[in-house]
Formats: sequence, C-alpha cells, structure tokens
Amino acid sequence: MPWSVRIVDWQGDVLGAGVVVTRDSILTCAHVIRANTGEVAADAVVRVEFVGRPDLPAREARVLRWFPPQADHTGDIAVLRLAKAVPADIVGELRRRPVKRATKVRAVGFPVGAPTGLEATASVRTSHGPRNEWVLLTPYEPGPTIRQGYSGAGVIDAHGDLIGIVVAVYEADNASSMIPVETILKYVPQLDLQITGEPRLDQSIVDRVRPEFGDAAFGRAVAAFLSGVSDKSLLSVSMDDAPTERYAELARMLVLSDRERSPREADGAPPVPLDSVAAALDVSGMDTDEVHRRLADRLGPAPAGSDNDLDPAGLLIVLIGVDEARTPESLVPRIVEPFVQQGARILLVFRHAGSRVRALADAFQSTLHDGAPFPELAAKIDQVRAAERMARGQYRVTARLVKVDVRPSDSSSSLRMDLSGLRAARSKASAAQLEQARAALADRAQAALEAAVRLTGFLRKQDDRLTELLGRLDSYRAMADSLSGALPNALGTRYRLAEAALMARPVDLAEAEALVEAYAAAVRDRRPR
Repeated sequence: MPWSVRIVDWQGDVLGAGVVVTRDSILTCAHVIRANTGEVAADAVVRVEFVGRPDLPAREARVLRWFPPQADHTGDIAVLRLAKAVPADIVGELRRRPVKRATKVRAVGFPVGAPTGLEATASVRTSHGPRNEWVLLTPYEPGPTIRQGYSGAGVIDAHGDLIGIVVAVYEADNASSMIPVETILKYVPQLDLQITGEPRLDQSIVDRVRPEFGDAAFGRAVAAFLSGVSDKSLLSVSMDDAPTERYAELARMLVLSDRERSPREADGAPPVPLDSVAAALDVSGMDTDEVHRRLADRLGPAPAGSDNDLDPAGLLIVLIGVDEARTPESLVPRIVEPFVQQGARILLVFRHAGSRVRALADAFQSTLHDGAPFPELAAKIDQVRAAERMARGQYRVTARLVKVDVRPSDSSSSLRMDLSGLRAARSKASAAQLEQARAALADRAQAALEAAVRLTGFLRKQDDRLTELLGRLDSYRAMADSLSGALPNALGTRYRLAEAALMARPVDLAEAEALVEAYAAAVRDRRPR
C-alpha cells in the first residue's frame, strides 16, 4: 500500500495515518492534526512519512481543507498540502462502492509497537454514527484489530478498492468506524476527479429536484418501499398522473438517501434512511448491456466462487424510465428477474402505465407478492427466502473461519415456482385438490424455514466455539506464564500446535479443541498440588 502514510508531530510521536490522494495532498481525519499543545488545530504543521517508500524523505504538511468534528460528531475530515510533491505511482485511487454487511475489509495503521505499520482486518456491520455518515466495523477474524493508531488509515475491500478511512475506535467494544468515500465527497467535492466508480444517483435524477413541486401521497408509497417498511422485493410505479410532481418527489427522496448528495445540515429526519439506495439509474435510451455494465461498475463484482458475475443480494436498486430504454423488454428477464431472485430489491419507474414492459414486470411481480392468490403462503415463502439469505450470509462468514460440513440451500426458488404452479391450477383443480396442494406446499415452506433458522444458529455456534477456544488457550497460556521454574519444551510445543490449529483457515474445530485441551491438561499438571 504505497499510498499509506504515517503522520507524526515534530517530536516524532505518531498522530495517525493518512492516504496520498494527489501528488501533493493527503487525506486524513481532522482529529489527527494536533498542535504542540495537543489540541486539534487547523494551523498545525505536521510531518508526513512514507513508510512504504523508504527512499522518499518525510515532508512537512499543512491543512488545505478542514472539517473538524462537530457537536453531533459529523465532519472530522482534513486534506493536507505537502510542501513537496511525491511521485505519481504512490497516489491512491479512492472508489465509490456500496459497503455490504459482513464483507471483509482491511487497513494499515500505526499502533504502539508497529512503527512500520500493522495490517488489521474487519467486518462491515451497518451504517451508523452521525446521521448514518459512517460505517461500523467489527473484527473479522482472530488477529490484529483496528485500534488507536489507525485514525485516517485507508480502508480496502475484498476487491482491493480503497473505499474510505478509519475515523473512530471503540476499544471497549472491540469495534471501529470508517468514513466511506461518498461521505468524504460530501465534505470535499474537490476530490471528485481523484475518485473512480459510478455515483449512486445519475445527474439527470438530481436535476429533477424541484422544491416547489411534489406529490405527497406518491412519496409516502415510494418511501415505504425504499425504507424497507414494505416487505416487497419489487415495486413498479408510473408517472402518468403527475409526471413533474412525481419525478420531483422521487428525486428529492433519492438525494436525501445519498451520502454524497444529502445536505450536510440536517433538516429533520429524512423520508428514507441515508445509504438505503445502492444505485439509481436513469435508463432512458440505454440498452440492457449498458444498464448491466453501469450496475456492475456501481455494485462491484461478485465474490470469488460465486455463480453470478454480480452480487446484488441485500441491495436496493432504482431504475427510472424503464419503458423509455432502448431495449426495454429485455430488462425484465435479464436484470430485474435475476437480481430479485438473488436477493435485491428493485423500484421500477415507468413513464407510462400501459407499456408492454410494465406488463412483463407486473407478471413477474405477481409471482412474488401477496397481491396474488394464497397471500399467506407467499408471505411464508418470503420468510424462507429471508431466512435462507441470512443463512447464506452467515455461511460465508463462518466457512472462512471454521470447517463446516453443511451448506445452505435455496428452497425458496423451488417453493416460488410451485406457488406459481398452484396459482395457475386454480382454474382446473377442485377446491379439495387446491387445499391439499396448498397444505403440502405450506408444510414444505415451514420445514425449509426451520432448517434455515437451525443452520444459522449452528453456524453462529461454530463462531462462538472458535472464540471460546481462543480465549481458553490464552487463559492457560497466562496460567503457564505464572508458574514458577523452567517449563519443559514439550509444554511450549503443545501451545504452538494448539495455536497453529486455531490460526488455520478454516479451522478444524474438533482437532483444535483436542489440542487446546491437551495443552490445558499439561498446564494443570504443572500446577502445585
């Protein structure tokens, strides 16, 4: 990570980390920049050291852009101007990217005892902090964790993209926070030319915001979907009745949901949560390949080993002007259907209600939601889908750490297909036959739901067991260190074997447990009687 720098004061004490964002500027946190008095100060002069490039001498740096922490904890961003430019090959490339829950990220900071930097991993949890401007991180796996000395450090995702900087550490809770790129851009839009990746909102959407226009009833219906109050995974709306007012209302909500575009000064609670929409595209005039390409750039590739090229699971996508796309009828089978089936939620916006592509979307939607026959069964299958999605997410986390001999299933897909068949059979089958088929499908759905919940619980127990074994090994190591006299080499060997088993990825829990217990027994045998 040649763009990673260490920021020190003139006594050589480490203040924090930073990222080279242009040849003569450094991005970091405002609270890192301290004067000799120890106070955060915009006029402080600091030294920047290039730990990845020992051939580059340290440089003086002064504040260029300054957004100190506010009373509500917003801000805390600074851009420093270097006294002398650095080579272009150490400039980091920041990227807009949806930050998905349970994904692995890493950062290099400068805690006490690590003057050249120490890499720590973390797991993305949720948006949080002041007005949801930040992202909460927790430890991803045993090993170094983000702590004091990481403020201002660049955060990298699994694709190697630089997606934010560390801003806060909560050592008592073993957690930390990062400022994502889009929040940084809200404060420092001058960095836009140094940042790659599609914005969440197309400019044509932003241009439709009109404070004097709006359709409140339409806005409430759309806000319920965007906020997740509605349990639907697909919603289609048209602008026929009042296009100017409806487009303005939709654009206003999308802007308020966007970290980059939302105003820095809060004016009451936004109608939809900040960071709720992963991508909003105006697809008018686009063919389906271009829509897919733009979504790929915005959402990023799927994890290695996935069956799909994109991973939209858990993300909310808005497509505007669907019936005005260049190839509208292929959007539904090629993008809408597979994305929804992979766990995305999609809002489709049509200029006219009577288009053929709207009919295609409505036909697909009728297989998903409770407006169709058998709504209770549809709701149960939606629960199965959500539970299986949770199980798959937990599996991705656990399987990286622990060997598990079970895999999550995708029963919801076949259940949805069978529900469609049941609905189609209403005109042919008798009431008794329909009830028998409905009851059988309901039993299958309940069994699938219970299986998914059990699997998630089992996987979490494996994570807990690994944590317990690590703690047990540490406890007995401390006990061994407290024993008087020289300890036999065999005891050290047992410890190293147990530690190696627990650090392996994935861990064989049965083997590791046996080795930990062997070490614990050996330590107990050395205790005075």
